[in-house]
Amino acid sequence: MRSPRAKPRLFIETRALGRVTILALAGALTEDTLAALGRSLSKELARIPPYLVLDGRYLHVVDAAGTDLLLSAAEHARSSSGRLVAVGFPSIADLDPAATVDQAMALMRRG
Repeated sequence: MRSPRAKPRLFIETRALGRVTILALAGALTEDTLAALGRSLSKELARIPPYLVLDGRYLHVVDAAGTDLLLSAAEHARSSSGRLVAVGFPSIADLDPAATVDQAMALMRRG
């Protein structure tokens, strides 16, 4: 007998360091899991200006819907005079990249 296929899961841990919010993501960022990240991003992007670090080093999959959400969030941050720096998303060219969270925080301090 086959076992039913498990739905993908996304885990989000939120931390604040001064004016910067770090969202650490693990699991799958797919069309099935977008709602949870969308809620977290909406809350953080409502801060003016928004300063976000998205740590995706522990994501095992990011589909096209996940990519679109990340790009939209980055554009919103920029248009609100804020910044979104992405750690662990090397294949998404239009994100402001950093190799580590420490490097992302250094970029935030430099403006």
